[in-house]
Amino acid sequence: MITTKTIEILIVDDEKDLCFLLKNMLSKLISAQIDVCYSVKGAMDLLQKKQYDITYLDYQLGDGTGMELVDFIQNETSEVPFIVTMSANVSSKEIEKWKSKGAKTFYSETSF
Repeated sequence: MITTKTIEILIVDDEKDLCFLLKNMLSKLISAQIDVCYSVKGAMDLLQKKQYDITYLDYQLGDGTGMELVDFIQNETSEVPFIVTMSANVSSKEIEKWKSKGAKTFYSETSF
């Protein structure tokens, strides 16, 4: 008997419409359990209760930054790969900070 693992994805963005679109798009493409959260605090609560295979997060959230969330993930939970979206106005200094945390690729919110 072949068993397949459902991919666990956490989407963290304070733009509810973007979360809705991303969740629907991913649900049509892959078999995944997708949780959505709109704040750093809410994401931290979820990450303490559940292990995710990947986290999609926005750089700027209403109650903090995605960088704070990455620090939490790296210090308090097991290593979770992350995808980061940023506004077009991000400086090269900010991008270097993200690279030091392990980010490989960046997406501008304007590309969605």
